[in-house]
Amino acid sequence: YASEVLYLTLAQLKYAGYVDRAVENPKTNKPFANYMTFKISLTGRKYNFEIVESTIADTKDRVDNIITLKGNPVEVYSMTGAGYIDPGYTARKGLVDATDEVNVSGIVNLSTKGVYQITYSLGDTKVIRNIIVR
Repeated sequence: YASEVLYLTLAQLKYAGYVDRAVENPKTNKPFANYMTFKISLTGRKYNFEIVESTIADTKDRVDNIITLKGNPVEVYSMTGAGYIDPGYTARKGLVDATDEVNVSGIVNLSTKGVYQITYSLGDTKVIRNIIVR
């Protein structure tokens, strides 16, 4: 592709081990929210990184919603024409299971090349799985 775009949340980068668990805003010394989203694009041979959404979490008296993707946050498929099967996810509100409360949106077409996104939402928490069909 001439240009590819990938969206990853801070939670996905933490889960994969690419980012320390507590990333703080140097201006406020408060942690960034796990749903802060990064747009990573590849144009030619150049990678571009930008923050799409940067809400700073005030952790005092706050219980974060957590969505954990099963499988990989980025999956690559060859064009098959078959249907996409989501590997699944789990969710919690604090210590309480909230998997049944997650709203899942997005469509993947394994017959057409492209980058597709499946979005998992729980309250103000959002996690995106990127599906690349080649």
